[in-house]
Amino acid sequence: MKAGFSISFTIFGFVLSVASFIAHFVGDIDWLFWLSIIIFVLQILVIMFCLFGWRLVKKVPLFKNILPCDLNGNFFGELQFDFEGGGKKPVALNIVQTLYGIKVVATTNLIRSETITSELKNDGGIYHLIYTYKTNSKMTNTDSRNPESIGTADLVADGNVLEGRYWTTNQTIGKIKVEKQK
Repeated sequence: MKAGFSISFTIFGFVLSVASFIAHFVGDIDWLFWLSIIIFVLQILVIMFCLFGWRLVKKVPLFKNILPCDLNGNFFGELQFDFEGGGKKPVALNIVQTLYGIKVVATTNLIRSETITSELKNDGGIYHLIYTYKTNSKMTNTDSRNPESIGTADLVADGNVLEGRYWTTNQTIGKIKVEKQK
């Protein structure tokens, strides 16, 4: 279903609305006019549900396992890396989620990464946030110690905790564990 459905639904509604307004004023066809009004209202409701409403519906026990977990918010924790002997550093993840998409921005003292593509997979009730990202160095000049790269992360959502592994095109790997802040 994804975002393509919303886009095609919106385009269809817009075309129908324009055609019905023309038909109403040229041919005096009232039922088409009211049909376009109903479709327009439905479009607004679908958009609002996809952006915000699904979080409220998710709280109803009947829909708890049908809709995805809500990861929207700020997460703080630790990143373990294997680069140059390894180490640990603080990391912040900002997640913006709608019903059809997730954007993850990760920030450390040296990099900022943004999502290229993402997916929230339900594996038997266990949610995996799998995303590919591009890192950008915060340094003003090209830093050979921390070059730009593409990476992928697979984080398991367990309540307010995200934990998992990442790997990059610079042949580095590591672990991430973050907790959602209230």
